[in-house]
Amino acid sequence: AAAMDWLPDWLPWSLLLFSLTCDTRAFYVPGVAPINFHQNDPVEIKAVKLTSSRTQLPYEYYSLPFCQPNKITYKAENLGEVLRGDRIVNTPFQVLMNSEKKCEVLCSQSSKPVKPVTLTVEQSRLVAERITEDYYVHLIADNLPVATRLELYSNRDGDDKKKEKDVQFEHGYRLGFTDVNKIYLHNHLSFILYYHREDLEEDQ
Repeated sequence: AAAMDWLPDWLPWSLLLFSLTCDTRAFYVPGVAPINFHQNDPVEIKAVKLTSSRTQLPYEYYSLPFCQPNKITYKAENLGEVLRGDRIVNTPFQVLMNSEKKCEVLCSQSSKPVKPVTLTVEQSRLVAERITEDYYVHLIADNLPVATRLELYSNRDGDDKKKEKDVQFEHGYRLGFTDVNKIYLHNHLSFILYYHREDLEEDQ
């Protein structure tokens, strides 16, 4: 209980606010059949669950007050998903094939002017608790797991040409982090999707 005394009474919840840009990517998984897309076809971004290596207790995505679509639809689960604690559900993210979008607000209290959604004290404390427990958010794009790209430098302060960069990928993205008794929420996501372009004949 003492650790909760310094938690904020509210946390702003809007993709318009910037805390950390998560370089989010989908990658090929052997055995998963590829899907053909055309220009501006929708690419579904779905949520799977929240996990933490500290608590080992998964939560479903909407156990936290994330922005919601007009209708929440859960995917029928198979045995493997049940055993893993997966609850695959739709999200309001709108991604179109080969269509670049700049920063957009995912949800707000009002559209004109855009006003960030403010959480209640109870919601804020729940989000803060999940952040301090090192929870990760797991999404899938086109049924492929989303990962966060990390660039690690052993000599960041050195000359640009001599910097050694180690690129790693984390499954999902961190819900947030704590620093000097302050809690930060990762509420700004940048989706980068790579795709294979099939060369077609002129008559196809």
